[in-house]
Amino acid sequence: EVHAQWQAEQKQAAEAQAALGESLAERIEEIESDTHDRRADMETEFQEQQARSKEDHLLNLQRMEEDYTMNLTDAVQSRDAKQVLQLMRQHGVEKQRTQEDFDLGRKRAEEDHKKRMDELEQQEAERRQELQDSYEEQMRELDDALEERIAEMRPDEAIRAGH
Repeated sequence: EVHAQWQAEQKQAAEAQAALGESLAERIEEIESDTHDRRADMETEFQEQQARSKEDHLLNLQRMEEDYTMNLTDAVQSRDAKQVLQLMRQHGVEKQRTQEDFDLGRKRAEEDHKKRMDELEQQEAERRQELQDSYEEQMRELDDALEERIAEMRPDEAIRAGH
């Protein structure tokens, strides 16, 4: 009778451990899925921002060219060579600065995006570790409970053996 009870306790503990293992696997899968979805959303948003930034930059360059052409045409028509040279230098400098600003903004956006993606990975790792710690704690609790039940059965066994 004690042996059958002990086997039943063992079976019940094994089933509880298996259920914990399945729960852990399901929760890890949820974390991975959530992280994957968040990563995809962040990547899409980043690509959209980059595309908008490039469109804005190209529009800005186009407007600069239009302004330059109008001003240059006016200077040529008024036969102001000094103004023509000044406009040419100024246009070159503005165009270069605009490109440098765009490149710097793009570089910073990429760095920020990488940092956010790294933070997302770190959060996933932390969530996984918390889950693993919780799983291990629950497994210890199950083992302790099983040991207590077995210990409770032993005195009964000792009493029967003594009679």
